[in-house]
Amino acid sequence: MRIYKPGHQNFRFLGGGGVWLAAVLLLSSGCETIPPGGDSAEQLQVRLSALTEFVATSSPKQPAEIKAYVELLDGSDSQLQMSGIFRFELYAWQPMASNPRGKRLVVWPDFDLTGGGARQQRWKSYLRAYEFHLPLAFTPSPERRYVLEVTCLTGEKRLSALKKLQFRP
Repeated sequence: MRIYKPGHQNFRFLGGGGVWLAAVLLLSSGCETIPPGGDSAEQLQVRLSALTEFVATSSPKQPAEIKAYVELLDGSDSQLQMSGIFRFELYAWQPMASNPRGKRLVVWPDFDLTGGGARQQRWKSYLRAYEFHLPLAFTPSPERRYVLEVTCLTGEKRLSALKKLQFRP
């Protein structure tokens, strides 16, 4: 029976070679991280742009409107132009709550952008976003805050986003 001692040459060769062999196998195997839910191109999200705001109008029937800019983003945060049905809802803001949506104030009819003409009419290429004018039958109060929710139905996916708004006359 042979006993390897730490100072013996055969022991140093096996120990060093084992480390090199493990390092070569680890580096050559390659690692790829796949995001949860599949390919990043399939991970869509919707966002209300920071340009979304209340706008005062001169009409007595329609004292104000919301100008909403909606961005559709893929997994790498690139803005997309694609078909969908957009639904907007306005809520009173509920402070210090896990769900900021309070009482629902307005629900607008759905905007169907599945046709090419309607989609092109709303698309603003310089912003890479869709523009919507949402009329209000009341004048928003400057003291109150509101939450605008957009829901986008694109094929099999339902995407939504919230934005807190305040009227500044």
